[in-house]
Amino acid sequence: MIYFNAEAVTPSDTHHVNYTKLWVGDAGNVKVMTGGGQIVTFVGLQNGGSTPEGLEIQIVYSTGTTADYIVGMW
Repeated sequence: MIYFNAEAVTPSDTHHVNYTKLWVGDAGNVKVMTGGGQIVTFVGLQNGGSTPEGLEIQIVYSTGTTADYIVGMW
């Protein structure tokens, strides 16, 4: 998949976003709300790791997210 946009993510329990992939610079967990409304936590993402390709992400929660230096791509 090709991404044309990327930005630093500031996790928030209320701010809606529209990403299709998250990259993690510093290992940890990332809690998100998917485009379908499910809330899931990706546990143990490693430095340089990412969420699955093509998953629509609407919220990157601050509560439950321990990873740092997150970049959202779309």
